[in-house]
Parts: sequence; structure tokens; C-alpha cells
Amino acid sequence: MKQVIFLLVSTLWSLLLTAQTSGPKMGGRFFLDFSTFQADDSLDIYFPDQAAGGVEFRTVSLHFKGAAAENMDYKVQVALQGGKIRFQDVYLKIKNLAGIGGNLWLGHFPEPLTISSSVSSNYTVFMERNPVSGYMPRRNTGLMYEQTAFNDHIAWQLAAFFDADPSTGNALVKDQNIHYNARLTGMLMQDEEHNRYFMLGAAYSRRHPTDGNYFYRPTQSSNLEPRFISGQSTQVESVSLPAAQLMLITGPFSLQGEYVHGRIFYQNTTPLTEIPSYYAFASFFLTGEHRHFKGSYGGFGRVKINKPFSPQKKQWGAWEIAARMGYSHIKDPATPLTYLREYTLGLNWYLNSHTRMMFNYVRSDVNGQGFENAGMMRVQVNF
Repeated sequence: MKQVIFLLVSTLWSLLLTAQTSGPKMGGRFFLDFSTFQADDSLDIYFPDQAAGGVEFRTVSLHFKGAAAENMDYKVQVALQGGKIRFQDVYLKIKNLAGIGGNLWLGHFPEPLTISSSVSSNYTVFMERNPVSGYMPRRNTGLMYEQTAFNDHIAWQLAAFFDADPSTGNALVKDQNIHYNARLTGMLMQDEEHNRYFMLGAAYSRRHPTDGNYFYRPTQSSNLEPRFISGQSTQVESVSLPAAQLMLITGPFSLQGEYVHGRIFYQNTTPLTEIPSYYAFASFFLTGEHRHFKGSYGGFGRVKINKPFSPQKKQWGAWEIAARMGYSHIKDPATPLTYLREYTLGLNWYLNSHTRMMFNYVRSDVNGQGFENAGMMRVQVNF
């Protein structure tokens, strides 16, 4: 492994010595969230200190991106989240590799496992991601090779990552903490002119947590809520995360769903822990726009608004409605609250392609022992 790392670093260094940079282009965003919660009495027993709501800057970030050479792109993005500065996208992408084609990524970037992991939060349909996002870091530090075939109808990614600190992207190479991802997707329908796409995919991640510790919790539909279910395992030998995914777009309508069945294997005779999770959602643009599909790994991008908000022109932007069901289950007898089922309704008002307001209502069923209703609003600007 040391020889492989040395070779990669040497190759990257030689490329950078002859690089001709362009740019950089600057961008950024901020999300300002408002939330209110109401839990029933039975749920208050488990979370007596729960707040009634709140306000937060969910994220504030800046990025720079450009070309390091004719066939190399770079991006540097850092964000302020939870009062801490965190690495996000910090990578070099070498395109159209000589002799074999495809692209090589090096740095800190989204792991290829799910559809949602590669989609920027600028373009998510709901304010928070789905439950399958909560069992591994969305981004990590490593390298990835991606390739397409048959006119981009087939795509795959192969990647190796360090078990890195989520705030800094740094990692110590010990205890076999390098893990591996593979993802394969197929486009059964791809009609760009009429915006019709149908994609099926499968992926797998094999992980070896640093020091044998593995922490997992499903992503909930509201960030300010308490963590209803979560778990932490010690003396972990490995974690496997097989995934299946589906995506359909036809004009203003879209459908998306994913399933991840995590398994935690221990160093001793402890029975394995299973953490199956899934979600499915549908969305529809009332004003005729559509989600912009960028590709298997790129996911979704900026929505082009037909009539940006302008009262003088009697234009009121774009409106999107959506509904999602998500479920997570921790099959571990040591965990008192083992499953979370959530139903989310969303309304998105796009004033233009860079500004929108999001409204979410969430109904949470925590282990069948209590319910919570949450109302949320986000003001989002990205440029």
C-alpha cells in the first residue's frame, strides 16, 4: 500500500509541475432554517430536555474551482457547520486518462454509494437528506476511478478511502482503516430532449473502522431535533453496506428510492448488528420545470426556472411539491429505541435558479412509542 501511495503522489506531483491553471471561479451558499416541534407525552419521557424549535444557519460555505490543466479540474470548498469549519469538496479530478479513459479523483469528495451522496445540498428536494445517508460519512479522503460505456448508459465507480476525520479530512493509516466502494448504474431510459430518465443501480462499501469503533445514526428530516435513534459499536471487525437504487424522471415528475442494509461484524463472538434503511419520494413541478440530471455520479444540478420571480412582469417563480417516506431500523438488543419511521411533505418555492424557500412538515414515529410533528422553513441562497 505504501508503494501505491508513493506512486500516486509522484504522478500527481509531476502533473502539477506542468499544470496551466485557469480561474478560479468563486461560489458559495447559506441556508437559514427555522423549525418548530411538538412531541407527545410518551416521547417526552425519552427526551425530557427537547426544545420546542429553533433557528440555525444550517450551513455557510465558500468554494473555488477551476482548471489545473487542460484535462484537470480542481475544487476547494469549506463550510461552517455547527460552529466548526469543515472540509467539504477538496479534490483534483484528472479527466480522460491516457490509454484507458475515464476520470481519476484524488482528495476529499463524496463516496460513491448512493444517489443522494453525490447530490449537493443546493439541489436536494427536502431540507434534510434521507435516512440511508446516516451510516457513513458522505465525504471522505481517498481516490476514485470512474468510467462510462455504451454512450453513458452504463457507469461505474471504484474507490478506496481512508477512515478520515470528517472535519479535517486527515487520517492515520493504522488498523487497516482503508475501506473500499464500488458502484454500478444502468440507464434504461435516457432522453435528454424530453427530460426522461430511468436509472437502476447497485453499490457496495466494505469498511474497517479505526480502532474498531463505529458510530451510526440515520439522517433525520430535521436537524434541530434530538437524535431519536443511534448506536455505537466497539471491537468492530468490519462493516458492509450493500445498496440498491432507483431513479425515474419524466418531465416535471420524478421518483427516487434507495435501500441500504448495513451489517456490523465484530472481532469476538458478538452476533452481528443489522441496520436496514430505505426511503422513497416523489416530486412534481407545478410550473413545468424539471430536475436537472447530471449523470450517474454527478446526481442532480441546478434547476432552470422558466419565469423567475418578478412582480412587475407578473412572474412568480417555480413551485415544486414532494412527499417522502423514510425508515431506519437498528437490530441491536442493546439499543432501547430501535426504529424511526418518518413521513415528510415538502413545498419548494424557487424565486430564481439561485434562491429558493423550502417548507417541510415531518411526522416522526419513534419505535411506536411516541410521535412528533415538526414544521420547518429554509431560506436558501447559492451562487
